[in-house]
Amino acid sequence: MKAYQKFAAIVLVALLAFPAAASAQASVVVVDVQKLLTKSAAAQNIQGQVKTRREKLQSEFTTYEEELRSNEKSLVEQRSTLSPEAFAKKRQEFEKELVEKQRLVQGKKRALEEAVIKSTALLRGEIATIVAALSAQNNYDIVLTRQSVVIAAKSVDITDNVMTQLNDTVTQIKLEVASQ
Repeated sequence: MKAYQKFAAIVLVALLAFPAAASAQASVVVVDVQKLLTKSAAAQNIQGQVKTRREKLQSEFTTYEEELRSNEKSLVEQRSTLSPEAFAKKRQEFEKELVEKQRLVQGKKRALEEAVIKSTALLRGEIATIVAALSAQNNYDIVLTRQSVVIAAKSVDITDNVMTQLNDTVTQIKLEVASQ
């Protein structure tokens, strides 16, 4: 027997053995969490804050690059006028500054990524709260994410209801980036 035939046989036996379970209707609904995480007002707010932060960081990083290029150019120009020891010392200082700037840049990028993760987790929590309230209010037995369902009738999709309530209750989630 093929796998799906075995599964069908097991389901049939289970339904015959438990007729009460077969007649019980479970209320199943679907929620598109990805849509809520990208299209809701709070999600758009988070994305706007991230864009602003990234632009600010990019400007800051460009300034660092320009400073480093200027310092490197100055160092190259001083090579002929400095003793080999003095040049080696200045070169070490430049390399140390370069490493420090790289660490600073990586730290700021990491802090922004962590802030996005925290803000998204807060948004997910708000979504879960709303879905739980709708579930209790409407006696849903099972709530599935759209991502875990292959095909679902539009009538069981409660995403728009969740979106409306989410947009009514949460329009902003502050992006809290740890200072570096």
